[in-house]
Amino acid sequence: MSRLEHVLVLTLLLAMACDYFPLDKLGAAFGEPTVQTLTLDPKTSHIEISILKVASEHTARVERFDATIELLGLNLRRFETTVHLSSLVTDNDTLTQDLWSAELLDIERFPTASFESTSVQEKLNGTATHELLGEMLFHGVSQELRFPARLKIQDRRLIGDVAIELDPRDFGIDSQIIDAELEGQPITLTIHLEFPLTPSTTEKTP
Repeated sequence: MSRLEHVLVLTLLLAMACDYFPLDKLGAAFGEPTVQTLTLDPKTSHIEISILKVASEHTARVERFDATIELLGLNLRRFETTVHLSSLVTDNDTLTQDLWSAELLDIERFPTASFESTSVQEKLNGTATHELLGEMLFHGVSQELRFPARLKIQDRRLIGDVAIELDPRDFGIDSQIIDAELEGQPITLTIHLEFPLTPSTTEKTP
């Protein structure tokens, strides 16, 4: 068996192991990789939030958000998301209204929050496989944010799982209200995102 045949067999075995390798992109394994932009599947993705309030813990979820990723070959190179804060609901109606209010999230002035990566690196750390660095815009304040993420390919999907702790005071939300309402505790975001491996756009690498 020639060296090229060895490489071809190994490539196909790896493709079977990760359950995805588009046959029309097989040539990219031996040449220039392609750039693919994938969009979120909202039906199987979710953002859940844990809020520690005085003497109790509450859960919340975001019902509307968008996200896209950019792959070079099968390697993540960019991620961005926009969260629509008016879709934030909690397990307590009073708490939901408090969060929407001008004293806290002020969703009339700041209806969305967003994150755009500036760097994506493969970095094994516990269950995490990558580390993302980027800019988060929340409550009108932009902050650099770095966090680990676990990425895997399964059932023809790229699946990402992230857990992030945010301190609202870092984004200009009144610290006295945060101390009174949340006892100064951070808010924990648990994020699960799924992207079907069917590119919405495909182009040659620049």
